[in-house]
Amino acid sequence: MFHLLITIKDYQKRFPDAWNYLTGSGAVITLCDRFSALSREEKAAVLSGKEVLYVAAENWDADTLSLAPEVRMISRMGSGVDNIDLAYCRANGITVTNSKGCNANAVAEMTLLLMLASLRGLIRLQDIARRGSWSERYPGRELRGKTVGLMGFGLIAQRVAALLQPFGVQIVAHDPWLNSDAAHALGVRSVDFSTLLQSSDLLSVHIPATKETFRLFRDTAFQQMKDGAIFINCSRGAIVDEDALYNALACGKLSAAASDVFTQEPPEPENRLFRLPNFIGTPHEGGMTLESAYDDSMTVAKDIAAFIRGEAPRFRVV
Repeated sequence: MFHLLITIKDYQKRFPDAWNYLTGSGAVITLCDRFSALSREEKAAVLSGKEVLYVAAENWDADTLSLAPEVRMISRMGSGVDNIDLAYCRANGITVTNSKGCNANAVAEMTLLLMLASLRGLIRLQDIARRGSWSERYPGRELRGKTVGLMGFGLIAQRVAALLQPFGVQIVAHDPWLNSDAAHALGVRSVDFSTLLQSSDLLSVHIPATKETFRLFRDTAFQQMKDGAIFINCSRGAIVDEDALYNALACGKLSAAASDVFTQEPPEPENRLFRLPNFIGTPHEGGMTLESAYDDSMTVAKDIAAFIRGEAPRFRVV
């Protein structure tokens, strides 16, 4: 009999089909959606005897995982596993899975939304309409004829490229492991990082947070971008130096930027990016739609049930 801990908030209510699937797997299920708020002693008590963890965005570092010596599998709903100590899991034979790709379309649509909203100054236009100041209206810009740069060319970036097909844009991408077949099919040209920065009218980031990508977008990167370019980030906040982004927006180097992610989440209320009229910030919502949530939850539930049956999970990270 497997003992499963789920730390996702309101799991039964939000994901009833996945809950029913898991209850049918024969696992003994414990729900604890306030895991991060527990003391170390309380965490140890909750983790005692648990063999499978179905986790959210809380931190699963080596110290926390050491409290769960019987854990054999950790599943994360979503593609990001940067909150899990993968090195510890490898060293201790813990299988890690996610639901990679299930929210790719949702994030891609959010990316397109932020591109269009930034080009047209949507937030400022709403403020003008609310105040009835028709005389303040101003012309925005179109996607048509622009060069869109994609930093990274995984499943999400490929979906962004597919959604952009009707808009009459040129698409370039930088990815050391670029899928050349997918790029060719979507009319995407592979370029180096400097060319990506220098040629993009809109640059959209779709890479994981790693030691190599930490604050990749800082002053030197923004300085290489086109004057008046637009920067979109729907990946991870740690990739961007927020002070550098603020400076690039405040001085007009970038005409606009939009970010669904932040260095600190939730960001501090006094985060000065929100004072800028040419910045759009959203609460890490890109991958969260009713459709993607269903797909994510069912994918992880099926992988956990397969693991319990002694079968290999489909979406294994470690």
